[in-house]
Amino acid sequence: KLSKLGISPLPLISLFGFSLIIGLAIFAILPRFGGYQLRSFPVSMNLNIRREVPPGNIIKPGSNGQSAGQNNNSGGVGGSGGQGQAAQAVLPPLFAEEIDTNQSNPQKLKPELIMRVRSQAELFWRVLSYDQYTGKGWKVSDRNKKSLITVKREPFNYEFVLPTRTGIVRFGIPSKEVIQTFTITTDVFPNLIPAAANPTRIYFPSEAVDMDEEGGLRAPGLLPQDMTYTVISNVPIRDRTTLGKSPALYPSPAYTRFFTKYLDVPANIAPVLQLEAIKLLSQASNVATGKPLKLDNSYEKALYLTQALKQNYRLQPLQGQLLGGDRMPSIQMPSDQTLQFIQQRGGQPSHFVTTLAMMLRSIGIPTRYTVGFAPGKFNPFTGYYEVYNTDTISLVEVFFPDYGWFAFNPVPGSSLFPPSAEEDRTFSVLQQFWQWVAGFLPSPVVGFFQVIFNQIGKFLNDSLTSLITTLASWGWAGIIVGLVIVFAIAIGIWGIWQLFNWWWENRKLQRMHPINRGYQQMLRHLAEKGLTKSPAQTPAEYAQSASEAIPEQASVIQAISQAYQDWYYGDRSILPIDLKRLLQRLNQKSGFTKGFRQ
Repeated sequence: KLSKLGISPLPLISLFGFSLIIGLAIFAILPRFGGYQLRSFPVSMNLNIRREVPPGNIIKPGSNGQSAGQNNNSGGVGGSGGQGQAAQAVLPPLFAEEIDTNQSNPQKLKPELIMRVRSQAELFWRVLSYDQYTGKGWKVSDRNKKSLITVKREPFNYEFVLPTRTGIVRFGIPSKEVIQTFTITTDVFPNLIPAAANPTRIYFPSEAVDMDEEGGLRAPGLLPQDMTYTVISNVPIRDRTTLGKSPALYPSPAYTRFFTKYLDVPANIAPVLQLEAIKLLSQASNVATGKPLKLDNSYEKALYLTQALKQNYRLQPLQGQLLGGDRMPSIQMPSDQTLQFIQQRGGQPSHFVTTLAMMLRSIGIPTRYTVGFAPGKFNPFTGYYEVYNTDTISLVEVFFPDYGWFAFNPVPGSSLFPPSAEEDRTFSVLQQFWQWVAGFLPSPVVGFFQVIFNQIGKFLNDSLTSLITTLASWGWAGIIVGLVIVFAIAIGIWGIWQLFNWWWENRKLQRMHPINRGYQQMLRHLAEKGLTKSPAQTPAEYAQSASEAIPEQASVIQAISQAYQDWYYGDRSILPIDLKRLLQRLNQKSGFTKGFRQ
């Protein structure tokens, strides 16, 4: 019995709980390898989705086999009865042949898990693109429907080899193959198949899948709950320098004819949108010198307009009618979302996306309105991204000749772009550190250290086993000694980690450009006061919120932020000595500027 060994049940339960917590923590930091080296991927083999509608139709639960566009031209779920109402309560009305973007706010929904994704990278899960603007929303044009193709699967497995559609993939551009496995967790999902951009293969439980001209995938029937499928995508890597070299002209007349629909702007709104776009672009100037910034390519224009909408317009309910006044040069024209948005200086997230798409079209840059899901919340214990219905987002996809489509998000409080293919979770923090160190070492040296680490691991394992055995033989005294040892080790590791973080952050600061270093020092100083910068905030947005929180230092915060933006976006900068004076003004008593070097 345990009592004869000098051990009571209560300490054993405590030790078990402590071991469980430590084990979960270790599991959380273990590597999530890319895997999928063998071309046999997860797919629901017990299912066979049969053809329910003609190729290309979009259906949802409760729509009785008809397309969503036929049931509800405003983008509703369609149909009637219990199933249709349940679907409408779970998913926003964004997935139909025609949608009304005034009714597409996913944040009004009750959060519900709709799918889990195992992926080699954190990405935007693309669902459907629209090419034709209607004035109150978007629709899939007739030309797009006619160009849809049906792909048959391989005869002896579940693999579909997908064709390359016009303007989707171009060989030779920087890209990364990303493998994703999706598991649907709701019974109200339409027949649209989420996937990362540019899918090349899909492993899916049906005899055929449909692919539209935009690269979107559609199943022949509804996606059932608990269904699993795998997609391989060739995701382009976003590189600002490379995309800035994209030619302004299309490489051939065929491309020009293809992209005409992505440049279409209704004649009644084109002058207003073009005027507003040109006005915003003309404001791209260096505040310190007054000289204009050079925006000489489509990528820089798209990037600047995305930031301009985020910074000059606000999230607010959109009024139903044009208000009149001087902002609209032709007030008699029909009411339009983009006109209302410009006049009222803001609107809902979908209005930001629509206005950016139409502004870019008005100055000759092809765009389309794309809907899908944000990556979701990553669960480190399962390795899955958990995607909810509230993760539904709309983006503007912009086409750059020779490089393909890239997404932009003009909504305030969000990142300028969805996550990129190189931002993956393959390694934990510790493994990232070792990878950084190993990058400076020759392969034989790396192999030598791996042998050393294996020997150290074996030694620690043997020593830990011996120590636990010895402590167990001491009874209560052994438990107390063991807890003291664990506490001392935890304190030591925490101290070493803090020391390393301090050294590493200071090392990074010293390697930065003086303007960037000064801006990062300001961010640290303000973070200590509780004003932490969100990754989704632009420098201007953060400067505005920080200035409101500390009005007495608003001028200094604005000046440092403006200097950083001028350096980062315009390749112009103030003198380091001037920046140092601004930092000294920000906090003269804290020694904040100590260590600032020109």
